[in-house]
Amino acid sequence: MGQYMVTLLYPGTKNEVALSWLDSASYMGLDEIRVSTDSSEWISKGVMMGTPMSELVLLNGSHFTFSGFDWDYGGYTSWGESGRLRGLTVRLRSSEAMMAQEQLDSLIGDRTVLSRSTAARLNNPVVSEMRLLKERE
Repeated sequence: MGQYMVTLLYPGTKNEVALSWLDSASYMGLDEIRVSTDSSEWISKGVMMGTPMSELVLLNGSHFTFSGFDWDYGGYTSWGESGRLRGLTVRLRSSEAMMAQEQLDSLIGDRTVLSRSTAARLNNPVVSEMRLLKERE
């Protein structure tokens, strides 16, 4: 992992934004913009903190996949080749929806989950982090 320097805009407020740099020693070459404060008012491509999965499907124009919850990379989305939300990395957080243990188990761990699955639709997870990444060449 390691350490890297970031720049915080509006630190300690609901609209805090973290900027990551390709060269963090001289703060050059913007690499990533990250928003992860629950009450943030930032919006990108119609997505904001707390946006439910069902709305993401509409905004993306199609279903998508995300990684199962409760591990290091849990909840990260993949929009597919034609998704309208490409370029926006979103992390989902499981909702507190009441569901059968078997369905909940199908959303947990190092696995790929389809947004169209019954368990995912019942859970309807929400956006807990957004990242705009610099496109790689």
